[in-house]
Amino acid sequence: MSVQRGFTLVELLVTISIISILSVIGITVFSSAQNSARNAKVLGDFDAMYKNIEIARSTQQKTLFQLTGLGCSDCGACRSNDWTNCLERMATSYSRVTTAPLPLDPWGRPYFWDENEGEFSPTDCRQDSIRSAGPDGNTNTSGDNKVFYIPLSGYTGGC
Repeated sequence: MSVQRGFTLVELLVTISIISILSVIGITVFSSAQNSARNAKVLGDFDAMYKNIEIARSTQQKTLFQLTGLGCSDCGACRSNDWTNCLERMATSYSRVTTAPLPLDPWGRPYFWDENEGEFSPTDCRQDSIRSAGPDGNTNTSGDNKVFYIPLSGYTGGC
């Protein structure tokens, strides 16, 4: 009698199917964990930036617009996705607020903001905002942008 050794085709297919299913589940869980970590980093960075801005605003009794001297730090280079010039502009603007280095978002691009409070007049009560372009790096899309609205400082007199 001859003894055959090895696996049947059905056994191999079942094994490969199980490995494939486990791989898909593992990749999905890993992607979800990565996205959660990125979102947590964005929220942590927003909090740190807001605290630095709030310290500068309350110490100097000025709005973010008055601190940076720019009505829109993210206009131009940032809104056209010119990240090199945007990083330079945002780093300069952030250095007028704090000595802390400008953090980069989880995708390696600068966070940017728009100084709105008191920009056009003392009664201009629009909120300042800090934003990230999100994973696609396009500032012109709204679906994946992360935005934090800074509470009004009240240093404009009319708000």
